[in-house]
Formats: sequence, structure tokens, C-alpha cells
Amino acid sequence: MQSEKGFSLLEVVASLVIISIVLLSFYPFFINAKTMSDSNMERLVVINLADATLERLKADPYAYIEKPSTDPDYLSIKSGEKVYSNTNCQKDGVVPDPCIPFSIELNGENYFVVVKSSQTNGESESKLIEILVTVKNESGKINYSVEGYIPYGQASTK
Repeated sequence: MQSEKGFSLLEVVASLVIISIVLLSFYPFFINAKTMSDSNMERLVVINLADATLERLKADPYAYIEKPSTDPDYLSIKSGEKVYSNTNCQKDGVVPDPCIPFSIELNGENYFVVVKSSQTNGESESKLIEILVTVKNESGKINYSVEGYIPYGQASTK
């Protein structure tokens, strides 16, 4: 009689089938995790761009919005808000240098920044301009808005 110390072919094939079934059952979870990771990464980029834009506006507001005159058109009631964006600046499809901050390419993706400025009478007395920064990805599916105030007439003038 022979010694049977190894695995038979049937046992090896059965174990490979069981392992394959288990691994294939987890495959959709890995795909879903990758999709969620990519989506969360893009959301994080949009959030960070919006926050960074608002901080840059606080440091130098006139890099994004026009310098105040005696009566700039954004210093009015809420319905008279002024919108600054990449599409407002384009002329014949070309984006001039002053509008470059409104279109940002990062990690091979294009992001668009929209800055809205407005001021109510109360904000005017406090010498503040309300700013709403919205950043959207190229497809427009992911966007994020952040709101803040910048001091009027106290920022650096270029």
C-alpha cells in the first residue's frame, strides 16, 4: 500500500474554487471603496480650493474683485451683487490674465472659481463686503461654497 501524505487533485481544485468565490464576493466592495475614495478626494480638493480662495481674498481682495470707487456696483443691496467668474472674463473664448485666478488646473482636473460680492446697508456701515466663493469641478457635479467678509478700503492697493 502507498503512503497518502499529500493533497489530492480534487482537494486542491475544490479549495481554489472556494477561495475564488470568497475573493469574487469581496470584489464589488473594493470597487466601491475606490470610487468613494476618488469622490472624497475630489470633494476635499474643491473644499480646500474654496477655503484658500477666501483666505487669499482676505489677504488681497483686489486680486479678485475690482478696487472700490466712490460707488462700486457691488456696494448695494443683495439683489445688486457682483459676480466674478471665469466665464464673465472670457472674450472670444480666451481668458485674459486678470481672470486666471478663476480657472485653476490641479491634478489634471479643471476647477472654476466664482466670487460673488455684495453689501447691505449694515455691512456698509461696518465697512465690510460680503464674499461668497463657490468652486466647481469641470463636470459641475461637485461644488462647494464658503462665505466670509473682507474689510472695505483697508486692504492693500496695488
